[in-house]
Amino acid sequence: MPSSVTSFGDLCFRDCSSLVNITMPSSIASIGESCFRGCSSLTSISIPSSVTSLPDFCFYKCTSLVSIELPSSVTSLGKYCFEACSSLASIDLPSSVTSLGYGCFYGCSSIKNINVPSSLTSLPFNCFNGCTSLLSIEIPSSVTSLGSWCFRDCLNLPNISIPSSVASVGDDCFSGCDVLGKIECYAVNPPEVSTSVGANTSTCSLYVPLQSLDLYKEADGWKDFFNIYALGNSETGISTVESQDRNVVVADGVITVSGLADNERVSFYTADGKLLGTATANGGTASLSTSAKGVVIAKIGNQSIKIVAE
Repeated sequence: MPSSVTSFGDLCFRDCSSLVNITMPSSIASIGESCFRGCSSLTSISIPSSVTSLPDFCFYKCTSLVSIELPSSVTSLGKYCFEACSSLASIDLPSSVTSLGYGCFYGCSSIKNINVPSSLTSLPFNCFNGCTSLLSIEIPSSVTSLGSWCFRDCLNLPNISIPSSVASVGDDCFSGCDVLGKIECYAVNPPEVSTSVGANTSTCSLYVPLQSLDLYKEADGWKDFFNIYALGNSETGISTVESQDRNVVVADGVITVSGLADNERVSFYTADGKLLGTATANGGTASLSTSAKGVVIAKIGNQSIKIVAE
């Protein structure tokens, strides 16, 4: 292809079903919408650094596309850019990418993991819908919203962590995620949900900040979860935190719990589940000297007490 070519127009190679590979010269500055749509035999392609965006439906139904290299010049991927690229196993999104279009990776059923750069602030509608092989994804703290159906039908995704930066989760975001057993949501204030996050609320457990347990139990879209736990409780066994009829005194770095039976054992944890120490009651009291500040949990058998250490 001559170096005088500076652009590929809309539909330029559409449905060229016998096209296996193509070399794009560095003179190419723009690629048109649906440029490679339906190139079902195309296996790989390298995008030159002269290109700054991939338009809508650019590689739609390139079912043989296994890999693609995106240069750091690319800042955006258009709507349904890689939809139905069923052989695409992995893709490295450079930190230059600041936006993903609707359904960008819809139906990329071979992708097992994908990096999400911290340059992104949202994962839009249908973004990873139908990524049936997706096993893990790390959402960076730059992301503030997850679109509706974002992870719909990610059939093999076992768990996901939602960073504290996320303020809204779209309806049915996790619908059809059949094996999703754990959602960790680090936002102190429950992210806004119009109706439902879509997860199976009877089999998927929700883990949230300790101080926000009551907020999530009352929030639309989150209160439907059967099991809502404090983050870190898988280590401690604490599933709820509530006041008990015990006396607790915090003074000079010492936490003292009274109203106990002799030899009753008390374990003290930080809010995120780390063991601070244990104490055995003597004379009805148990004490622990600690430099911990903030919320401390005293666990006594199956009961627990929330303590604020200052």
